Amino acid sequence: MTPLSPTTLEEAAKAVDAAEFGYHLQLTSLVDGVSTYTLTYNDLPEPLTFSDKDDAYLHLADRKRTTQATAAITAYLAQREKEGFVEVPNSALAWLFGEAPDSDGHWFEPPELKEGERNKPYWWRSKLRAMLTAAQSEMKNETT
Repeated sequence: MTPLSPTTLEEAAKAVDAAEFGYHLQLTSLVDGVSTYTLTYNDLPEPLTFSDKDDAYLHLADRKRTTQATAAITAYLAQREKEGFVEVPNSALAWLFGEAPDSDGHWFEPPELKEGERNKPYWWRSKLRAMLTAAQSEMKNETT
């Protein structure tokens, strides 16, 4: 595992601290012993309703963990990028090292040459760049 720089850890810690959100939990109905609780987040337009207070607190705890984890990971990746590191998908490395085919089923091999053509020494760069760009697009879609 790559050791983390103190700056990277500090940025992740700051992001977790800043990943706060406001909420309000209220008993909104009690009819014939049946409770309804309304959980309203300051940053969400619609309130959520729960029949059990514990379920509302479980939802709140899950959201807090997810928000903090997302903030820490995002800060970590941003700081690593500032330090000159980028995340590379395992599938791209496996293709580059000849351990697996790409998404089209092609292995890491130079393209077939036509008669009289010379092999270009860096033919693989454009394919690797396309794989990395596709992975970045997928990551952006997952986070939005």
